[in-house]
Amino acid sequence: MASIKLAIVDDDPADAGLLERRLRAICLQRGLEAEIRCYSDGERFLAEAAGRTDIVFLDIELPAPDGLTLASALRQRDAQVIIIFVTSHEQYAIRGYEVNAYRYLVKPVDPTALAEACAKPLGIVAGRNRRFLNARENGSPVRIPLDTIRYIETAPSHRALLHTVEGDRGLSLSMRELEASLDPALFSRCHTSFIVNLRQIARFDKADLVLLDGTRIPISRHRRRDVMDAFMRAVEGYFS
Repeated sequence: MASIKLAIVDDDPADAGLLERRLRAICLQRGLEAEIRCYSDGERFLAEAAGRTDIVFLDIELPAPDGLTLASALRQRDAQVIIIFVTSHEQYAIRGYEVNAYRYLVKPVDPTALAEACAKPLGIVAGRNRRFLNARENGSPVRIPLDTIRYIETAPSHRALLHTVEGDRGLSLSMRELEASLDPALFSRCHTSFIVNLRQIARFDKADLVLLDGTRIPISRHRRRDVMDAFMRAVEGYFS
């Protein structure tokens, strides 16, 4: 899945920093890769990120141009961007709907309210950015979202058995074909018979990988360093 691009426009560094940390935690909890940028200046945000941002958290009480003026200019350039206002004064909220704002949050932002406000927008954007594996199952073409795949193994009854969050899928693809078609930033061949989604790894044991749901899958000794390096790059991607 491509990174979800979030922007925070707030001239208060403390408020912006706290919001950034909470957004990173929310995205990590949902298994989403996020690129989050903070701007203290609205004009700079428009110049650098307008049209290239999925969700913007916009302080209304900015120095000129204020957040409402900025949102109007942004909306003229980008009809799809999701705008969430952050304000210290609820009376500004009504005007937010003039620019089709999704929601407003009152400072100090409550973590629960933030998580609730983010749930639907993150789902919308993740759906736009979702990537798929195209394959055949029982002779019919299928598209399987990459982020739902936990791991893949060889199986006697199929050339490859995908273990996904929605159940198991048997595909008419060899492990070599799958390895070549999957993004190495997301998946790694950890064993002759296994490919793992790097974002599903909880920890490395001596001879096994332990996944987030507790499943254990083997890791070959000669592949261990490559898998660990790939895992570290994948985890760092959450915080880019």
